[in-house]
Amino acid sequence: MAYWGEAMTYNHPLWAEVDQAAALSALARLAPTPEARWRKAPTPREQAYLRAIDSLFGPGDKVVRDSHYEQSMSDLALAYPDDLDAISFHALALLGSMEGVRQPEMGMRAAGLAQRILLKNPEHPGALHYFIHAVDDPEHAAIGLAVADAYGRVASLVPHAVHMPSHIYGALGLWGLSARANEESWRLGELRVTAQGLPASAREYHSLGWLHDSYLQLQRYDDADKLLHIVQDDAEHDGNARARWSFCHMRAAQWFATNGKVLGSEAAPFAPVPADDLDISAAVADLFLRAMQALQQDKVAQAKQLGGVLQQKVELANHAPVQATSHCARTQVYGSIASLQAARVMALQLHGAILLHDGHPKAGFHLLEQSVQLSDALPYEDGPPMTPKLPHEFYADALLAHGKTSKALQQYQHSLRRYPKRCLSLQGLARAARILGHSDVAKQAEDLLATKDTPAK
Repeated sequence: MAYWGEAMTYNHPLWAEVDQAAALSALARLAPTPEARWRKAPTPREQAYLRAIDSLFGPGDKVVRDSHYEQSMSDLALAYPDDLDAISFHALALLGSMEGVRQPEMGMRAAGLAQRILLKNPEHPGALHYFIHAVDDPEHAAIGLAVADAYGRVASLVPHAVHMPSHIYGALGLWGLSARANEESWRLGELRVTAQGLPASAREYHSLGWLHDSYLQLQRYDDADKLLHIVQDDAEHDGNARARWSFCHMRAAQWFATNGKVLGSEAAPFAPVPADDLDISAAVADLFLRAMQALQQDKVAQAKQLGGVLQQKVELANHAPVQATSHCARTQVYGSIASLQAARVMALQLHGAILLHDGHPKAGFHLLEQSVQLSDALPYEDGPPMTPKLPHEFYADALLAHGKTSKALQQYQHSLRRYPKRCLSLQGLARAARILGHSDVAKQAEDLLATKDTPAK
């Protein structure tokens, strides 16, 4: 079972990532063939675990293997109903078989399995973790609040476990709770890095990015800026890819959230942080930010030049070979398909903004309409959005600036249904509602902005 456990670490089902060769290498140290490994299992139950993992890492397409593994874990859990870990791994297999595409029905099945475990063992860490992942979208997150609170207590010394409740808090717009969860996750991660003498690449940039996003939603801009400084220092001096990816996304998000104030100044010091070798969404977010800043400063030629580079990157990524047939499949160079879709949205946003700036509203609004349609066709992505300015919010701002207030109001409302209680969408909604004389709508938006931990309505 130790070999089984090592092999399992090479499968990241929630991200549709797998290192099949490394997993098979680990299993081969137990025995060279599946049949030989099964013969070494001292009990039928252990043999069932080994048979299941061989279906996960065996020959064939990843999507087919994931489906076979889910069925194997379903059979195992049915054969051994008192094995809570088997049920837990079946729940994870269900989540993995979605291949990164959020499917509510499948998520509810996984949540149901996790709930069965929690009725017998309320502190089972796997069940707590997978229940959260099964329901961390605005439509279902409310049923995960109690589980989120429990997980933060059960695994209170594990940085990622302490972060996990913010999947629920963020989906509900509970930014104060999200901030506290990620503050503690970051603190624990820093203790771990220091105690073990780990490199900067081992820092908890994941929770730091979520914390930065929570601070922006709480309008705690000075606190957000301090986090950005931390990541910038690592990106510049350590150079690790995780820091550079986080910095590109965090800097762009902060620029839009603060109306152009990044790292303490309006003229953001765009430090040389190479993004070309990173996931496409990070490279494009960096270009998108610089182009929008140029457009804001009326440097239209520069904005168009950067827009051309951005579009070229998207076109190259469009033709990159894909390694798996799923929404979250990874291309050889450009990262996940979800990242590519975010890059496409940013390209449409930028070129729409340039056309509007040049006095072509019909063509500009057409591209912004395309950007929201593309965004709506994608499943909800938990966590800080990969597009630093939400598509419906970006479109609404442009509509409002051109006097199309009623349509802008509708776009802000649409944005808030998909991403509850986001600060800029609430501010825009309040402005549009005041102009239209809808004082009750404006008051509700302003009240939500003033609260930290009340679920969005």
